[in-house]
This record gives sequence, C-alpha cells and structure tokens, in this order.
Amino acid sequence: MKKKMVFLIVIISLILIGVIIMIILLNNGHEIKEFTISDYQYYIDNYGTEKYLGSVVDYRDAEKKAESFWLELYGKDIKNKRPYVTSFDSNNEIWLVSGSLPKNRLGGVPHILLRKSDGKVLAVWHEK
Repeated sequence: MKKKMVFLIVIISLILIGVIIMIILLNNGHEIKEFTISDYQYYIDNYGTEKYLGSVVDYRDAEKKAESFWLELYGKDIKNKRPYVTSFDSNNEIWLVSGSLPKNRLGGVPHILLRKSDGKVLAVWHEK
C-alpha cells in the first residue's frame, strides 16, 4: 500500500512538472502588455484600412498575421524587426503588434492594430 502511494505521488508530480514545462515552452516567456485603443485614435484616423485578416486567437496569431501583412507592404526586411512586442486592449479586444530594434540602433518599426473578432486591420503604420 505504501509503495502504491509513493508511486502515485511520483506520477502526479511528474505530470504537474510536465504541464508546467509545457506552459512555459508554449508561452516562451512572452509578455503581453495592456494598452488603451483610445491612445491610438490618430493612427486609426490617418492609417486605417479596410483589410480583414480573420479572427485572431492569441498573441502568436496576432504576430503571424501582422508579419504577413507587413511583408506585403514593406517587404522581407520586416523580419529584421523581430522580436515583436504585442499588447492587448482587453476592454475592446484589440491587438497591437509592433516591431523592435536592437539596442543602440536607429530606425523605425512597423505597428498594426488588429481587432480580435475578425482581424480587421484598424491601422497600420511604420515609424521612420
């Protein structure tokens, strides 16, 4: 009886450790920041589009759709703007994906605002 209990505890512990490792690997330590869409009204007014990219299920999907759209607009050099910084407005369910630059490097990065429900590109712009 005692051996069965120890065996059961070991199995449960291994399962929990496996789940924790999977969560860490799937999330890749990616931090999703919060933002407020109203702070980006200027970009929506001036850089809005009528494109729809399909519903956005998570930050990975937002980054994938953003990169695909940016590739059409800016070409393959856009991949040099990785890693992407992803934020989410949970009140309005809008994703903001932005490129990044290495430290001490001058230049601009792309940005895109995507509605979660249907992937509408609310705005897309590139800072120079």
